[in-house]
Amino acid sequence: MTLEEQHATGQKTILRDVPEVYFLDGAGVTLPSLKPIFEKPVDDRPSILRAPVLPKPGHPGEIVALQLRNDTPLDLPSRVVTFGQVFVPGDFPGGTVLEAMVGNDAIPVQADIKVRYPDKSVKHAVISLQAPALAPAASAIVMLSARPGSASTSPITPKTILSSGYDLTLVRDFPSQGGLPPLSVDARSVLSSGVADGSVTVWLSGPLATEYRVTQRLVPNQLVTFDIRATADGAVRTDMSISNDFAYLFPQTTFYDATVTQSGMSRWKSPALTHRRFQEWHKVFWNREAAVPSIVFDVDYLERSGAVPNYDLSSGLARSVLERTQAAMAKADTGPLGGALITKQMATPGGRDDIGPTTNWAANYLASQDSGARAVMLAQADAAGSIPWHVREITGQWTTAMNRPQLWLDARCRGVDCLPGGFAGTGAVEWVPEPAHEPDLSYIPYLTTGSHFYLDQLQSEANWLVMSEDPESRQNDKGLFYPASPVSGIAWNLRDIANAAWITPDDDVLKPYFETVAGNNLDGLQQAYLVQRVMRQSGAIEGFVRNPADLATIIPRQQDFLALAMTQQALRGSEAAKRFAGWSSNFVAGRFLHDNDGYNPLHGPVDHLAYVDPQNKAPTNAWAELYKLNFPAKPAPLLLDGNPAGAGGDAAIARAAAANLFSATQDPHALRAFAFIAGNAAQMVQDFPNGNAFNINPRFPDGHLLQNDEIQYASASGTRVVAKATHSLLVGGAAHTTLQGIKGVSILVGGSGATTLIGAPGINYFFAGSGESAMDGAAGQNYFGMGIGKAQIDLAATDVAVDRIEGFRPGKDHIHLIGLDTELAKVIANAHRAAEGLTILTIGPAHTIELIGMPPSDVTSAYFN
Repeated sequence: MTLEEQHATGQKTILRDVPEVYFLDGAGVTLPSLKPIFEKPVDDRPSILRAPVLPKPGHPGEIVALQLRNDTPLDLPSRVVTFGQVFVPGDFPGGTVLEAMVGNDAIPVQADIKVRYPDKSVKHAVISLQAPALAPAASAIVMLSARPGSASTSPITPKTILSSGYDLTLVRDFPSQGGLPPLSVDARSVLSSGVADGSVTVWLSGPLATEYRVTQRLVPNQLVTFDIRATADGAVRTDMSISNDFAYLFPQTTFYDATVTQSGMSRWKSPALTHRRFQEWHKVFWNREAAVPSIVFDVDYLERSGAVPNYDLSSGLARSVLERTQAAMAKADTGPLGGALITKQMATPGGRDDIGPTTNWAANYLASQDSGARAVMLAQADAAGSIPWHVREITGQWTTAMNRPQLWLDARCRGVDCLPGGFAGTGAVEWVPEPAHEPDLSYIPYLTTGSHFYLDQLQSEANWLVMSEDPESRQNDKGLFYPASPVSGIAWNLRDIANAAWITPDDDVLKPYFETVAGNNLDGLQQAYLVQRVMRQSGAIEGFVRNPADLATIIPRQQDFLALAMTQQALRGSEAAKRFAGWSSNFVAGRFLHDNDGYNPLHGPVDHLAYVDPQNKAPTNAWAELYKLNFPAKPAPLLLDGNPAGAGGDAAIARAAAANLFSATQDPHALRAFAFIAGNAAQMVQDFPNGNAFNINPRFPDGHLLQNDEIQYASASGTRVVAKATHSLLVGGAAHTTLQGIKGVSILVGGSGATTLIGAPGINYFFAGSGESAMDGAAGQNYFGMGIGKAQIDLAATDVAVDRIEGFRPGKDHIHLIGLDTELAKVIANAHRAAEGLTILTIGPAHTIELIGMPPSDVTSAYFN
């Protein structure tokens, strides 16, 4: 019940939850039927957080856009912001400088180039720019361009920092070790000394931002590092880290409290810390309010560079998932030496947010570009310092297989080079790293922030993966992990070491180390499986890597993990990785393609497969035999294995692997595997906003990435499904359905019911289903893959087209030629072989048919009707 009073002056008063009203003259009124009103505040925020679509380059020299967004409730003045940016090869050529435009106005920008491609164009740089002032929730689009010129050579100097009154002091107290006096380190003095003795190193250098690194030993086992960044707007940022990771000093656990003061005032105090061996932590301090605009990236551009997986950007991140994660973060230990949300016992099985091509936290950030998701991701990168896999020489350099080829970072080390005190965690609550299940925590944080600390974490993890293999297996400084590691270990080791090789700065001594180790393992895998063909006995199912712990069993998801890691390197230009990915596609994609050969593809994402016959001990070499060995006398499945409704199950992992295989190799078999999984896992798309780690889609030859909202499914009753976008995947069903593409790229998938598949000018992929299929080709490029059911292909001879037909079964499938202006017998007589198993027929002035897997002598008029 409410009471509204309109005053003569025009003022309106509304009273809620008031049972009686009394006036000044004593009169009163009672509201007897009052019921309490509880009004929930209206939450008009979107339930799904999606990365915004940014403008594309439209003028010469333009490279990529980004968005500056004020996600704070405060008015932000013009500030210098610094971030990492990766570039597509050739976009930022050598001999050019970066320009930043907001509308028609140029803003100051600085690029500290960290990595170049072989053609000398920029791969990765740390960008600093002068952001405009922004009101709360306001944003500005910045277009980055390359233009001829040279960069400014007037950097901010250490003298400028020291003369500005810079003052930061670390004080360590030892309350549990009575009698020890506090230990104090003045960052200003350390910087001054580093300049004087030449030990200071430069990370950023320019008129907008300069960052210096200086270090000092605290106690024999510990080192403090100050990364001091000064910007043109007067800000000074200090990233302070403390490490306990000197490999060849006897282990010492230190108990202390840390306090940081600035200008004589306490700025921060840590809880009581127990700092064990091989751990480090960091904390960032500013000399003023630290709020700066958020950087919103063009994620599709990052993907096209090969830097990150080809994540779908239409699904986004569910706000409820982010809020639950933030609530979990609030309960987790995110302070110094805390573990955040990372699984400390890394061998723990099951679906985890920290396992995948990258973590769910990083993938969710990429998909949403939300500042809250970014904070969650960075908190895990901060916690990476707590994991005991940091090992340094007394000089501060990492202890690697280059300088310690016989060192084994393992408690079982008994060789000539073992660490004093060994290498092991202490207690059940401590970390237990495990190479086959370790997460990628720091790569995307470093890629997008340019933080020197996050680079340290990336390199430390990659180096530990090398050193955790025993020297004999890894062949000392070669760093081989593939012979002895489980397949998942090969996958994640390759992922992390290749990431480190790809993004470590060119002038870093670790760059050639990681490149060599990654190359050695790629070469070793290629030599074993492609040259020596150690799995040739597997025959038709060849394409998987052996698990040394169980030579009789295949775990398909682990093969998918390896395919994901390998194809990412192929997408970055590695020809060796591309060849290996093409070889692995025979099994990884093949599990979903051989229904005609006796293997039901609904069992493609099964948990494990036996491939050695227990009776005769011989490996299976045919798809039908593999099926009989694993599913004897079992009824045919009705649903796809591997949790087809979930974003993180084996079906989702297989879907991602097939997508990446197609993107890397353009092999239509991989695309067909993806289409099959997508067609039998429609609900999975609804779950991807809950976790994006495996929400990876295929990228077409024209550069477009298929989006989940471009996938359309036929209704249960059957109908005509017409593509809504120029790039589409249309899936038939159990009822009679017509699927019709539009000009662009179309993937048309027949169902269990009769399906008519109609292509459109451009690129068409026709995949016949288990029901009868009628497929109408179009001008452009057409691929036809046969299914279980009968199929007819209609081709207009007058089209300008190339048609590739695979799996054609004479007598069951037919080709219908429309408008043929020459005798069919002449077309057949002129058929010729273009390559092994490839027959070319010319049916029009600019129209050819390529029959895959059959010689010209097999082609007869019975193929046509």
